[in-house]
Amino acid sequence: MTQKKLPPQSSTLFDLKDSVLAPQPNSISPGSIAALKGLLGLGTDKEFVALLLELAEFRLPHVRYLAGPIVVSGGGWQDTIPSWLLEAIPVARFEAIAAEAEAGEVGELATAEEMLACLYPATMIAPMSHRWYQVYMYVGNEVLTKHKKLPPEQSFWELMNIAHPITYEQVKYDYNELALDIRKRVIKQAAARGVGKRPRSQQSQADSTEAPQAAKSTQPLKHQLSLFELEG
Repeated sequence: MTQKKLPPQSSTLFDLKDSVLAPQPNSISPGSIAALKGLLGLGTDKEFVALLLELAEFRLPHVRYLAGPIVVSGGGWQDTIPSWLLEAIPVARFEAIAAEAEAGEVGELATAEEMLACLYPATMIAPMSHRWYQVYMYVGNEVLTKHKKLPPEQSFWELMNIAHPITYEQVKYDYNELALDIRKRVIKQAAARGVGKRPRSQQSQADSTEAPQAAKSTQPLKHQLSLFELEG
């Protein structure tokens, strides 16, 4: 009896096991990439999805970047960060990782969502300098527009009463500096917590013992890390 095959664009959780155990690095199918992104969008623990990437032999910086903590500015007010923004960060990281893996690259910059979450609490503490105000406005437009958080038929610049939109060219130096710093810190902390240090010989055992338990996890993001707590 011939086994019925799913269409190429379809993928199930059962397909993920075969995909992640494929011998070639970064060999997850496009359908499985979409399924993993969907799991993150539903609140699945990002560390579990990072484990699947590790089993698929994704590059270690990618695995650690997905699993690592969210970096926020210190001084309190972290609990005022909108929940939708925190929930969007793992998906945004995964989108960046998938694009980089497709291109055979490992990027250096954090996502705009992470930058907004990092800067947001700082706005509650003291007025920003002009340079960081511009970065904050730029990433605010990028993220709020992408996630459709603006009032209907109103742009971010209209909402903020800014006559001349801020462009990437105006902020790229400070933008890249902060994005680079955030991603480095995320990866460093993930490595310190042991992400990606499991011997390859244990991978098949981990797939049978860890994955079923982790697959049930729908807990919200639980790791936030103050930018100033990471010094040194």
